Amino acid sequence: LISRGLRAAYPHDGLLTEESDDDLSRLEKERVWIVDPVDGTTEFINGTGDFSVQIALTVRGRPVLGIVYQPTEDLLYHAVRGRGAFSVQNGQTQRLCVSTETDPTSMCLAASRSHYSAFVRAARRELGIGEVRRVGSVGLKVGLLARGACDLYLATTVAKEWDLCAPHAVLEEAGGTLTNLCGERPVYNQPKIAECRGVIASNGLIHARLVEFLTPLVEGMSEQVA
Repeated sequence: LISRGLRAAYPHDGLLTEESDDDLSRLEKERVWIVDPVDGTTEFINGTGDFSVQIALTVRGRPVLGIVYQPTEDLLYHAVRGRGAFSVQNGQTQRLCVSTETDPTSMCLAASRSHYSAFVRAARRELGIGEVRRVGSVGLKVGLLARGACDLYLATTVAKEWDLCAPHAVLEEAGGTLTNLCGERPVYNQPKIAECRGVIASNGLIHARLVEFLTPLVEGMSEQVA
């Protein structure tokens, strides 16, 4: 339904979606829509409500528009590059802004409800983080960061472009930062749509320090996989 609507409204744009085969003609397009109709499939199946619909627009590989919608809570996050990020719920619109926390021991970690890996547990221990919120859907976890309700999100699982792009757009407009665990900012609409080097999202204030601090853990994880 979403794909049909986008194709009808923007016939000259590219489209990448989890719900259909990859049309590689998108690689020739400057504007590409990236869609995840259900982010948080496990939570959708389990009936927790922690899933979202995600729609993003990229221009030359950069996210310029992001929409994350949680149907069970009628909660909408949306952002357009240069125009800010907002949430809408119960008819109330709120401008989003990340937290100002710079002390890891006072940070709240957003973590997956179903993929709480050994790396994330070790990172939490090494950083001295006390509070953890377990939530399904990348979009909903990053939404907590954009609202200032959490400060950091870490993941080692493989993430596809449709998992990251819309939340990335929202977080950046709220003032935060999203990279892989090596500190590299994702570039979208790539031939290889999977980010295999994990994800770190934060309020951005000490992002580089966090990446540097976590490097030994990342390297240890890589050695174990090898």
